[in-house]
Amino acid sequence: VRSYRDRTGCTVLMITHSVAQAKRLADEVIFLDHGQLDTFGPSNLLEHPDTTAFRKFLDFAQGTGSGESPFE
Repeated sequence: VRSYRDRTGCTVLMITHSVAQAKRLADEVIFLDHGQLDTFGPSNLLEHPDTTAFRKFLDFAQGTGSGESPFE
């Protein structure tokens, strides 16, 4: 994906639940919480989330939180 983008100069929109994949490929991230825009910004937000909902999702997805689903 990155090599295609670099070769063509095209913008690529990728939707994933994989935090590892997002960390490898993203320049920017968007996080929706219950269908509402929660977070939008540079990919470093994956390391330093700026909202509680995004932090809970990242903790859950990476297995580092309480184990409680953030999707309740």
